[in-house]
Amino acid sequence: LRDGAPSPGEYVAGWIKRGPTGVIGTNRPCAKETVRSLLDDAPELVRRDVPEDPLAGLRAAGLRPVEWPGWLAIERAEAELGRSLGRGVVKIPDWAGLRRAAQEQG
Repeated sequence: LRDGAPSPGEYVAGWIKRGPTGVIGTNRPCAKETVRSLLDDAPELVRRDVPEDPLAGLRAAGLRPVEWPGWLAIERAEAELGRSLGRGVVKIPDWAGLRRAAQEQG
């Protein structure tokens, strides 16, 4: 939903859809519901003009996608955070932290 209205072309399943509830088996009917929504929207979606390069489309929409080197940098930062706490990998919990980590691609 966007502003309380269905947003064709955007789909989620699992916790992002219903919040942190349920167990792994809960995802199956949730995923089926999501796929049904996608199939219902398909006739409209195939008529949409989309950029050939999805990254260019995201940038044209004013978004800053994180590319593969950024994802690898996030993984390194999360591993380092875990090491600094004497644990395994610790996920970075906020967008600002993820963005900072993604920019440290060295």
